[in-house]
Amino acid sequence: MSTMQDEPRDTSEPCECEATAAGTPLGPAVAELCTRLRRTEGQIRGLQRMLAEGRPCEDVLTQLLAARNSLEMAGLLLIDAHIATCIAGAGGIDPQKLRDLQYALRMWSRFAATPSSES
Repeated sequence: MSTMQDEPRDTSEPCECEATAAGTPLGPAVAELCTRLRRTEGQIRGLQRMLAEGRPCEDVLTQLLAARNSLEMAGLLLIDAHIATCIAGAGGIDPQKLRDLQYALRMWSRFAATPSSES
């Protein structure tokens, strides 16, 4: 029985988010976010294959960490776009202060406690 997750997406057509990117408040960031999420999707499929092939746990964990990092980067990309377009709007925040805020969020994300680092 074939499931949707077993079938790769037809990449000859843009995904829904790419097709509507121009009409969203986030504009071009949506296409970049979709690209990153497709890459993450490929990593997850790779994880499934690795498990099915019986690959060593260390290899699977390494790939799992890469997928988690990819999702975190997608989240930061979305936050950046949200700050720049939805919060700052059309020139509402000094560009340097906007960059400072985005940098601070990246530093927070980089050094945030994870379940493995709390013990």
